[in-house]
Amino acid sequence: MSLRLFQFAMISVACYLVLSLFAALGVVSTEWLGDAMDEIVITAIENWQAFFGGKHVAVPV
Repeated sequence: MSLRLFQFAMISVACYLVLSLFAALGVVSTEWLGDAMDEIVITAIENWQAFFGGKHVAVPV
């Protein structure tokens, strides 16, 4: 895994933990938390697609 993707993964985990804490404390609504997590996941998927888009990946059968 490249350093950039590793850093993004760590940031995503940190965001998830902070948002979960805010939801548990009642600072944000669970609906808002779901929307924020959707954004984080979608951004992560887009980054993975951009990273692996030009690479040929062989899958053993």
